[in-house]
Amino acid sequence: MLGVAGVAAAAADALGTTITALAGGPVRSLAIIGWFAALALINLRGVGFAAGVVALVTSIKLIPLALFVEVGI
Repeated sequence: MLGVAGVAAAAADALGTTITALAGGPVRSLAIIGWFAALALINLRGVGFAAGVVALVTSIKLIPLALFVEVGI
């Protein structure tokens, strides 16, 4: 469980670099709680829904790579 909390804290820190309101204080804590709530909701929806979320996130990550290959950079 500590590893998951570390990942949530790192995600909040990464968001804090672009959204300064998330850099610290109670807003950062709410962001971490929101991260856990989102993961819990995905888990409660079931394996099929979670697989769809994984497929969506994977395609979001792969689309820019495919564009770079297509453009030839």
